[in-house]
Amino acid sequence: NKLSLVSNRTGVWLDLLRDPTLRPGTSTPGCDPSGDYTWAFFDNMDVLEPGLGQQLRTRAIPLVGGRDTVKIPQGELASAWILRQGLADLFIGYAHYAHALRAMPDVHYVAIPDEHNIRCEYQLAVLDASNEVMALVDFILSRGGQEFLSAAGFLPLNDE
Repeated sequence: NKLSLVSNRTGVWLDLLRDPTLRPGTSTPGCDPSGDYTWAFFDNMDVLEPGLGQQLRTRAIPLVGGRDTVKIPQGELASAWILRQGLADLFIGYAHYAHALRAMPDVHYVAIPDEHNIRCEYQLAVLDASNEVMALVDFILSRGGQEFLSAAGFLPLNDE
């Protein structure tokens, strides 16, 4: 999966990140993988434009996925709800929410170009080889499981 921006303002992704008046919301690094990936993305921004990543880390507001973060109401998409509540001006999160976000007229989904994005990699490990667990593993690895995950925005399985 990749990261994307959601904003209550229009603009090119890099212009939004450069704007010192905008407060970026994120998941919580150290508690939520999306927050860890976002901080790695900020590291990439320092390479692209020295100092930008550090500015983003300073302005970023970890709002979800942590021990003491906001409680998102059931049925709400975190990024959109956070923007609507005025808790942040943009939110950096997983790109697989694009389909749902594009249907919301009051928020703007902005893709981060692949060359600047983080590739979020997930592993599959089996700790309990029960019939139920192995059935799930078989489904995940099957063509149908891969199609399901791809439809949700995840990259297809590779053999690395």
